[in-house]
Parts: sequence; C-alpha cells; structure tokens
Amino acid sequence: MAMMWLFLILSGFMSDYLIRKYPSSITWVRKVFYCVGFLDCSHVVVALILLIAGLAMLGCSYSVCYTNPIDIAPKYAGLLMGIVSTLFSLAGVLGSALVGILTKNQTRAEWQIFFYICTGIGLFGALIYKILGSGEVQAWAKNDEYDDIAFSIRDSMTNEAENENVAYNRDSQ
Repeated sequence: MAMMWLFLILSGFMSDYLIRKYPSSITWVRKVFYCVGFLDCSHVVVALILLIAGLAMLGCSYSVCYTNPIDIAPKYAGLLMGIVSTLFSLAGVLGSALVGILTKNQTRAEWQIFFYICTGIGLFGALIYKILGSGEVQAWAKNDEYDDIAFSIRDSMTNEAENENVAYNRDSQ
C-alpha cells in the first residue's frame, strides 16, 4: 500500500510536469498514465521496455559511483575505487545466488520478491547517500602531516636528481 501511495504522488508530479511542458497534450498524458497503471508481467514487451529503461537510468547513479571517490579524496581515489569495485562485484555474486535461492519454481511471485528486495536495497542506498553523501574533499583525506612527509620526500628526491644532473653536465663539459 505504501508503494502505491508513493507512486501515486510521483506520478501526479510527473503528469503535472508533462502537462505544463506540453499543454496541448493533456489527453495523451492522462491516457499514458492510465495505461501504465494497468501494466503487469503479462505485458511482456512493455515490461521489458520498462526494465531496460530502468536499468538505463542506473547510468546516472553509476556515473556518481565512479567519480565521487575522486571528488571526496583525490589522494585515495585508487583505494576507494578498489573498494567500490569490490562491493559492486560482491553485489553481483550475492544477487545471482539470491536469484537461485528465491526462484526455485520460477513463479511470478518468487521473482516479485526478488525485485522487491532489489528495490529496497536500491532505495536504502539512495537514502544513505542522500543523508551522508558529499562531493567535497573530506577532512580525513586532508592529512597535513602525511602531506608534509610526502612532499619533503618528493622534494629531496627532486633536489638529488637535479644535483646529479648538474654534476653530470659539469663532468661532461
């Protein structure tokens, strides 16, 4: 019931937006939303189109997953990307196992349970990112003591290389 209420509100906003954008097509908007409300798994082609469209929209979130580590911790982006990639891979393995466990009889009800679980996980992740997510460099990624050590090592190596280059140039003349 809560899911129906949520989609009732969302579809109201979407249809109002479409009507404002295309005022001459109020009838079309009403018919589209009316028909979408009666879709289920028996409409295979439409269900596949909606599934493909939903998966395509994941590109929006994936673009954040792959760029946000660079935003929040440029020095540690490689490490963070390794963690993100590991979690993505783990989700794929666990998702496949969950399908095998939940859909032994391949019934519609079993698949619905799987998709509800996936939806719940996705919504939970979106909520956590909404609350805790950031695009700014994090305080823990600004370790001044580490920076001082790293830069002093780099500077000393650069100075040694320059001194050797000067000595080599002097000797070769």
